[in-house]
Amino acid sequence: MQIAVIGDIHGCVKTLNILINKIYKKFHINELYYVGDLIDRGPSSKDVIDLLLGLNVSKVFMLGNHEDMMLDFLYNTKRYDDYLWLENGGIVTLQSFMGADFSTNVSYYNLNVKNIRHYFDSYLDFFESFNEYSVVTLGNRKFLISHCGIYDFDKPIDKQYEGLSDVYKLHKYPFLWARNCDFSKKRYYDYIIIHGHTPLCSLGLTDNVKIPYINKNADEIISINIDTGCVYGYTLSAIIIDSSGEFSFESIDYAD
Repeated sequence: MQIAVIGDIHGCVKTLNILINKIYKKFHINELYYVGDLIDRGPSSKDVIDLLLGLNVSKVFMLGNHEDMMLDFLYNTKRYDDYLWLENGGIVTLQSFMGADFSTNVSYYNLNVKNIRHYFDSYLDFFESFNEYSVVTLGNRKFLISHCGIYDFDKPIDKQYEGLSDVYKLHKYPFLWARNCDFSKKRYYDYIIIHGHTPLCSLGLTDNVKIPYINKNADEIISINIDTGCVYGYTLSAIIIDSSGEFSFESIDYAD
């Protein structure tokens, strides 16, 4: 039994394709996990989704904050501020899904969601199927996989929303937006947390931002950040975990 967990892709389909091919040539993967942010910023979000949907393997997807912002925009549910998605890479995703119908003169302020959503209709059930988190036990290790990790290290997974403001609840903050895992030195119960969300190139925690970062307290592993900044020109990374809970990393340089 081996699983692979792939970091934030952000529309970088060429790099993703190279990484997946390398993983399957080198390992016997039974299940692929993704930490979210498949879309936005990079040029080929639709191609990324089409590639992933076409893979004839078992796949589990975590909801990223970028998918959540996109769904909010497309459904016009107004859980986020107007235009937040578009201002954070959503315009490039619109261009990817709309193709030749996308106007180069498009503005944040003249978009009619009713005229856009049909480009995404056949993909919405897929995006809505994403998990906020997954728990995987391999050997004597338990792994908690989510987009950003966890928010409150003193609360069980199913209690993360207790006591939060309405805005934090609407934004699924504990699993999509929090940024504290890389700095915590407290073990979250008996889990090793695997997450993305914050690219290592922005954190200043390691000299080598092109491979995943293992956050430890002495010899105890707290969390592993696998967002190695592909869309910023660094790498796309995966963690490979075997049946005993041992793990290794594979990273592929950004391919334009």
